[in-house]
Parts: sequence; C-alpha cells; structure tokens
Amino acid sequence: MKTSRSAWLMLAVIFVVLLSSSCSRQPQGENANHAHSRIGIVYIGPHELINQIVSGFRAGIAQQLPAGSYDIVERHANGDQTQISATLNGAIASKLDVLATITTPVSQQAMKDAPKGLPVVFVGVTDPVGAGLVKSMEKPELTTGVSDVAPLQAVMGMIKQITPTVRRIGFPYSPDEQPAVYSRTVVERLAPTMGYSIDARPVTSKDEVATIVRDMARTDDAILVGADNAMFEAAPLIAKTALDGHKPFYAADSSSVKAGAVAGVTVDYTQIGRAGADMVVRVLKGERAGAIPVQTMTQGNLEVNQTSLRKLGITLPPAVAAQVKVTYQ
Repeated sequence: MKTSRSAWLMLAVIFVVLLSSSCSRQPQGENANHAHSRIGIVYIGPHELINQIVSGFRAGIAQQLPAGSYDIVERHANGDQTQISATLNGAIASKLDVLATITTPVSQQAMKDAPKGLPVVFVGVTDPVGAGLVKSMEKPELTTGVSDVAPLQAVMGMIKQITPTVRRIGFPYSPDEQPAVYSRTVVERLAPTMGYSIDARPVTSKDEVATIVRDMARTDDAILVGADNAMFEAAPLIAKTALDGHKPFYAADSSSVKAGAVAGVTVDYTQIGRAGADMVVRVLKGERAGAIPVQTMTQGNLEVNQTSLRKLGITLPPAVAAQVKVTYQ
C-alpha cells in the first residue's frame, strides 16, 4: 500500500510534537520526581508557637524554591486530637511530594498514616527517639526533622541566678504528652546536681490547673513548665495563679514568658520552622529523609517579663540583665 508524501510529512510533525512534549515533562533538578512540588504541612491547631513555626517554614521554602514551582498544602485539626488522622489523610490525598508535621502527636500519627514512599519531616518534636520517630538523632532511618528540645538545664541555671533562695520547684505537666513526660524526666535528673527538689504533679484536665498551681504556690519556691502544649495554653492562668501566691513562674517557651512567666530560656520557633524548610528542600532535591541527621537548636534566648518581675519585687542581677534578648512589659 502506498503512502502519500503529505501523509508522511504529517506523521513526522506529529512525532516531533510528541517527542517535544515528552521532553518538557522530564523532571527538573537532581533526582526530582516532579517539576512542580506539593508540600504538605499539618499541625494540631493555631497557637502562638505553632504559628511562628509555620511562618518560618513558609519563609524558608519561599527563600529556597522559585515562585510558582511549588504549592504548600496547609491543614490543621482545629485543636482536636481526634481529628489528627483525618486531617493528615486529607492533606495526603492532595498527592504530596513531602509531608511536614508539627509537634509530636501529629508526627507520630503521620508515621502510621503516610503511604510508603511519602517522606515525612517532623518540626518541633522534643524527643524524636523517645517518640519512636527515629532510630537515633545521627542516623534517623525512619524519617528526619527538627527538635525543639527545651534548654531546661539553662532554665534551671537561670532560676538559681535570678532567685538563688529557690530550693523546691513545682512542675505541673501533662501525663499524656510524651514531650511533657520527657521534660519531667530531664528536670528530675538535673535537680539533685543543681541543689533542687522537684514537686512534679500530673495535670489531667484544664480544670485542674488552677487548683494544682495554687497548691504549688503554697508549698514550693517556684514553678516551672517544660515542653508541654497543654501548659503552654494554660500559661496565662499559671502566671496569674503563681503571682497571686507570690511565687515566680519560669518557662522554656516565649509564649509563657509573654503570658506572665518572670523569665525563660527559649528556643526560636521561627528558626525551627526555617530549619524544617531546609530539610524539606533537601528531600525534594533527592536526599533520603532517613539519611539526614535530626537537627536541634543548640542555643536559647533569655526572655523576661518586666511586669511579673516588678510585681514580685525581683531585680535582675547585672550579669543576667546583660544576657536578656527579649523583654515583655
């Protein structure tokens, strides 16, 4: 059967068009699977510290990836623990290339829900090993991320500098939160070496906060909270109750100092978000998540609340005052 010259020409044109289209769909960048990346970020709900992480994360991604080359799929569970899995699965259904998760509970659930092949990068997890997210900090294997481990030793040292007569420290904590239990363990381990005793008490509901802190203000010299989302949220109440009992309240997060804790040595949560973005970009460029060591923030910022210090009649020693990075009035 003969084929006309014009028919052969048309077939040639179609072949060239198809070849060109195929080439245009080839991956861009090292080991990339998609020219356009979809990045998921999931968290329990809006909170001052989480908002700082999200802000830093978005800024970090925008700084490293060209505009228009990615989408960020942001989801949260409206503060409802029972909705974490559904929220994660809603984000995963968006055909993500990498999933970033904020806080320990969300990250733990993501490890169960994420399909094989979807890299998970956790952000703001206090104890990744204890939470079962990694095999070790240096060789994570399962996933990777950024830890917000609280500088509790620095906080306890600062307590001694600001209020040297403190001997017994009240430590309210959430028994169902792995980071809170980890913080209690760290504080109890450090206490004898620093001349303290710890009055650690579990707080199982919001209704118990005022009663427990009020009793601590009667029996303890100071109150301290660690990495504990429930205590972060209760910080204004803890601060007020401690002040009413004429006892200083110390913390390891900026939101608690802002809410009324006299002082705290805090990590920079915006920087934690940026560090998480760095890891996500590394994964998008082809690195395996489990081969990237977990990152921790090695330095903390000294923050003070001048109103609370004034109400308790506390004057900062000159050596401490010189170290203050942030002052809330």
